[in-house]
Amino acid sequence: MTLVDDEVIAEPIPFERRRPLDHLVEEPQHPKGGLLRTLTGPVGVAIVVAIAGILAATWASAQDLMLAYPDARSHITIARRLLDGPNHGFVQIGTVWLPLQHLASAPFAAVRGLWISGWAPVPVGVICLVIEALGIYGIVDTLVRSRLASWTAALLATLTPAMLYLHSTAVTEPVLYASLITMTYGLTRWAVRTKPASGGEIAVLCGVPALAAVLSRYDGWAFVAAASVFVAVVSFARWRQLGYAWRATRSFVVLPLCGALWWFWFNWVHWGDPLEFQRGSYSAQAQQAELARRGLLPDQGDLGHSIGTLFTATVRGAGWVLIVAGVVGMVTWAWRSRFRFWGQSPWLLVVVPVGFYLLSLYTGQIALRPESRPDLGLYNLRFGVAAVAGLALFAGLGVAAIQGRGLRPRPSEGRLAPATPAWGVRQLSAGIAPAVAPTTRSRTVMAALIAIALVGGVLAQWSQTDDVGVIAEAREQKVVGRNDMACASWLRENGTDGKILIDDSVHPLLPAIGTLDRIVAPFIGKNRWNDALAHPARTRYVFVDPTNPTDAVSRSLAANPSFEDSAQVVCRSGSIRVFETAGGS
Repeated sequence: MTLVDDEVIAEPIPFERRRPLDHLVEEPQHPKGGLLRTLTGPVGVAIVVAIAGILAATWASAQDLMLAYPDARSHITIARRLLDGPNHGFVQIGTVWLPLQHLASAPFAAVRGLWISGWAPVPVGVICLVIEALGIYGIVDTLVRSRLASWTAALLATLTPAMLYLHSTAVTEPVLYASLITMTYGLTRWAVRTKPASGGEIAVLCGVPALAAVLSRYDGWAFVAAASVFVAVVSFARWRQLGYAWRATRSFVVLPLCGALWWFWFNWVHWGDPLEFQRGSYSAQAQQAELARRGLLPDQGDLGHSIGTLFTATVRGAGWVLIVAGVVGMVTWAWRSRFRFWGQSPWLLVVVPVGFYLLSLYTGQIALRPESRPDLGLYNLRFGVAAVAGLALFAGLGVAAIQGRGLRPRPSEGRLAPATPAWGVRQLSAGIAPAVAPTTRSRTVMAALIAIALVGGVLAQWSQTDDVGVIAEAREQKVVGRNDMACASWLRENGTDGKILIDDSVHPLLPAIGTLDRIVAPFIGKNRWNDALAHPARTRYVFVDPTNPTDAVSRSLAANPSFEDSAQVVCRSGSIRVFETAGGS
């Protein structure tokens, strides 16, 4: 991801009416050439972050946490079902989760060893992590032209334990984060251009990652909607042409809009309802309705409680060091940029995810438990990681302010007179963010020390991973699911000669069982699944939790009281049972 040196900041006024001195001292161009110079730029960032991602995946594998999340096991199984198993094909994408992460992981999940071990999503996760680091690096470098600040932001965004762990497991956040950061980078490059970009450029540089976001998670839909407003406002404020504002917004929106419409069509064609993903039996809405019935949505209708819940999750996801540095960076950037339109794209990475999750909590659309209770464990702590990239970006911009880096200027207007204290006072009195004199060695050293301290503070979280929300939740899920995993392991070792009836929407254990060909589950087709539930004794092995009313197999056995006359329990762990039938195949 290379940066184009001739795209520069212009004020949001017509070119012929530019005000003098309303920009900062031109910084020298980065000298080119030399291995050291290359390794201290984006290439070095990519190498460091890729190594960190691989090490984090190795750590997660050693801790047996790659498949601790039930959702991770479901995602990796959907990816494999695209290419393997009964009724395999694109329809196995399903209806609830958006498809991009599954499509990206499918080639790796097709390798049985990678699927069973949980390593299948790691290549995708590491690639996404590198894309995120390069995107954050590019945004900061575009705005302030400081390698120190860019490195700081990139490392803070990607080396937090929460972020690295999420990129080592099969959740959908990595693809979303990579899409959102790439989109924000494209918007930043567009907003600082002197000449307005063409519709095609906007569609490719911003619309393509927006499409990826829309096909990754529903959070991405909210982000793209907010970014569309950003494009409309900035394009009109910068170039004062209503026609161009319309063309720019249209070019940005067309691809993600097509992606969303395709998803409605896919649900309509295969399930008869274009909103099946939103209101179907396996949808988040159905799950939230059950939680509401049980009184497990304490944030619904309580704004103060919602703010406290999300803040606690963010602290456990980002850590206090990054939160404080990010807030200081926000204040600094607000003062330095004076909220000029060309410099406001970084706010998207903080305001949109925080606002989206806060609204979702308040309206009861999501459940989030950042603290364990005796009767309920941690839940959905990864929502607290959503603001990490934005906080890191602003922390990097804060480091640039300490270093004394000015905002990126327009070279066409030449270099101003040397910046002196009196010159700075004059600019402040005029209400203009002052250009900063060429950075002194002392300020650079101070900024470097602060950057090292910030990165060190983030890395120090690895010494107390039990305090990191997503890792603590994974460990808790591992304990909660130990009975399921015990019986699944028994089936992998012993149940090798017959079909296995299991409700994998409640017990997502197929990687632990290690097969798809012999599984009788909802994904094989409605008719075959319903026939198996009506006649469970025709299946060789039956995996069930009799105490769980949401388990379709449990309800089936309750409706067939004679089942146990022809079956015996061959594995028992807690409330989980595995039956072997006498006449099943």
